[in-house]
Order: sequence, then C-alpha cells, then structure tokens
Amino acid sequence: MPASPVIVIGAGLAGASFVSELRGLGHQGEIILIGDEGRPPYDRPPLSKAYLLSGDAAPLALALPHLDHCEQILDDPAVEVDAAARRVTLKSGRRLDYATLVFATGAAAKPPPPLGLAAPVLSLRTQDDADALRARLLAGGHLGIIGGGIIGLEVAATARTLGLEVTVIEAADRLLSRNASPALARFLFEAHSGKGVTFHFGGMGAASGEEISLADGARLRPDTVLWATGANPNDGLARAAGIECDHGILVDELGRTSAAGVFAIGDVARLKSAAGGGPSRHETWTAARDHAANAARLLMDPSFRPDSTAFYFWTDQYEHKIHVIGAPMAKENVIQTGKSPDSFAIYHVEDGILAGVSLVNNPRLLGPAKRAIARRPRVDPAQLSSPAFDLRAVLQPA
Repeated sequence: MPASPVIVIGAGLAGASFVSELRGLGHQGEIILIGDEGRPPYDRPPLSKAYLLSGDAAPLALALPHLDHCEQILDDPAVEVDAAARRVTLKSGRRLDYATLVFATGAAAKPPPPLGLAAPVLSLRTQDDADALRARLLAGGHLGIIGGGIIGLEVAATARTLGLEVTVIEAADRLLSRNASPALARFLFEAHSGKGVTFHFGGMGAASGEEISLADGARLRPDTVLWATGANPNDGLARAAGIECDHGILVDELGRTSAAGVFAIGDVARLKSAAGGGPSRHETWTAARDHAANAARLLMDPSFRPDSTAFYFWTDQYEHKIHVIGAPMAKENVIQTGKSPDSFAIYHVEDGILAGVSLVNNPRLLGPAKRAIARRPRVDPAQLSSPAFDLRAVLQPA
C-alpha cells in the first residue's frame, strides 16, 4: 500500500480516474481530490459537441466507481506546493500534508491577445466556457473561429448544425497541421465546406472595432469569436515548487517527476523520451485514462511496468466519426477506400513500418488498428491501397 495521505491536484478526467483506479486496486488510505471549478469531476469531450447543442449536463457526469470514496475539495484550489516539506497550501490557507502527490492539473486554453473587437472573444475548455459559448450560439449570427484544430472544427460543426454562419481562420496552410495527415485534413475541409463553412488560411491581420482583416485580404465582421489555438499546460504550481518542467511537468515512463513522491498525469505531463525523440505531451482523453491507471498500479505495485500505448484520439463532426491511432504525421500516407467515398482508412508508413492508421467512418477497423500499431509491423505500401488488403493479416504470426 502507498503511504497516505495521497493528494491529487486536479479534478478532471485524469485526477478522477486515478482516484477510481487506486480505490479499485484496494487502497484503503486517505485520498484527497482537489479541484478549482467548484463542481464535481466531469467529462470534457461533449463540451464542443452534444453539450453545446443541448445544454444537458447529465451526460457530462463521470460514472467512475469509488470516486465518492475520497475527500473532495472542489472550491478551494491549491495555490502552493512545498515539495521538500510535502505540503499543499489551499487558497483558504488550509495546509495539507501528503505522502504522495499527483499533479493532474490539465491544461488551459491559450488566451487571445488584446484584439480590440466589439464582438466577444471566447475560449472553450470548461463547462462555464461552454455555457458562455452556447448562449452566444443560440443568439445566432456569424461565428468566427480562430484555429483549425480539433476543437475549432468540432465547434464549427456544432454551430452549423445550429444554423450559424461560420468562418474558420487557420494560420497554417491546411487544417490539423499538428495531428492529422494531409489526406484527413483534405477530407475534413471538404466535409465542412460542403456544409457551408468558409475557410481562410494564413492567419489574421489587424482587428479592431467590428472588423477582422485577414492575411489573404478578406475582411470579416463576426458576432462572436472563438479563440481555439491550442492549450498551455497548467504547470505553474509544479514549476514554483522547483519540480522540473518544460512546457509541462516532465515525467519518466512511470509518471514520476523530479521530486520524490510526486507524479504527474494527463494533459500536464510531458514524457522525457529516452529514445531521442525529445519530451512529448499528449492532450487526449485516452492518455489521461492510461496515465491515471498506470500511476495507480505503480503505487500499489512498485514492480509494475506499463505497456507502451499508441497515441489515439477520436472526433465526431457532423455525421462523420474519425479515429486516429499512432503516428499520423509519418512520411508516407496510403489511402484504402471503403464501400463509400466517406468511408476509408489512411495507413501512415515510416521507413516500411506501419506507424499509424486514421479511420474515417470505418469503426470496424479500430480494434485491429490499435493492435497493429502496438506491434509496428513491416508493410508493403504498394499493397495497402488495395481494397483486398486486410489489416488483420498483419496481426497473424509470421
């Protein structure tokens, strides 16, 4: 059993999952979960989709076992960590000693610069953010979205479903330039364009009053602006405590930080790669769950070593369901068409190795794709595009 008390800073998916996993593994000691939103832990993926459409908060609830078997402090956030004394100080002045500390502080939406616009400029990270954005969407009009990433595109789909005029402004020359292949970006561009979304690439110019001028010479007058240019990890508490950070709290493959008895999981954790690829940080739902499970198992069994898991995320936009597994930015991308133009697989190949798979309306291949990427098999790119190619074949023993 790990020494108690165990304190978890951050009541999002990663922190709540860690509590659930640790209790489920039989830990009987004191656990304290500290949040800063004044509400119980909830799920964030619906905020840009179903919740933004309906306003129904019930599906946001995290139905995790054992979550109520801990002390939850949800409206008195942590403001200081003393790693030497193993103590957390809360905003109220209350001090809590810990034996084990887990940072699950997540990330915050990148703040917009001062734009001088008459229209409100919003971000989307929390339920309160979603409430503010939903109120604007229900008022109708023209929504300008700065950022052509996952959040920006999901909100674009939601806003079009609600009947708004939508314009997406992306600084790069294509959508999803950090986490999707050009082929997938093209598909989503065409899907959104077909629904009436307008795109401008190259970024913004000046903005003042009611107008935004764009790098391509266009001028917009949106009623609402969503700033969706990514997120910054909430590593300030750890940094101030002298814990090693570099755009996230640096951890080893077991989630351990540079401070004794301190772990970091979820969006705030950045892996120090020993393979020469540099530190990495994954802001995905599955990474948060995996980190939480691995940290809990390690605390219960110091000999535990996690299996490596591939990067994975999904997104729902209009009627399209998309899954991305592994390394979507590989050198070679081979498209295998399915039964319809809107159902296909993109195989990402790096030096003859199957490094990633992107699936568009092709959920039957999700399980085989995850297993295949875990094995990183050698493949012949010339065969991948054939409708006869079966991904399951690479899972068979040689």
